[in-house]
Amino acid sequence: NFGMGVSGVALASTVAELCSALVFVALLRRRGLLAPKPALPAISTMKSFIQNGIAVQVRSVTTNLMFLLAVRRVTMMDPSGVQAAAYQVTQQFWNL
Repeated sequence: NFGMGVSGVALASTVAELCSALVFVALLRRRGLLAPKPALPAISTMKSFIQNGIAVQVRSVTTNLMFLLAVRRVTMMDPSGVQAAAYQVTQQFWNL
């Protein structure tokens, strides 16, 4: 027990995720599935990715903003949090 509480849990989770990512990359390199030094794609390819990605990002940000506003509205209606919890369960099913 280091007495760090929630901050300690967050730190431990971050360190664990970083370690597992490093092990994963090392295994991919050892098996020859990951190039030692990845090359950047051509500028024309990057432009295509950016143009197509902007539309997806705008849609994603807009959807998340609407969900955020809906959660705010629900929590304002019920200070006990029961309706907000029910809404979160519904949102989790929506995201599946």
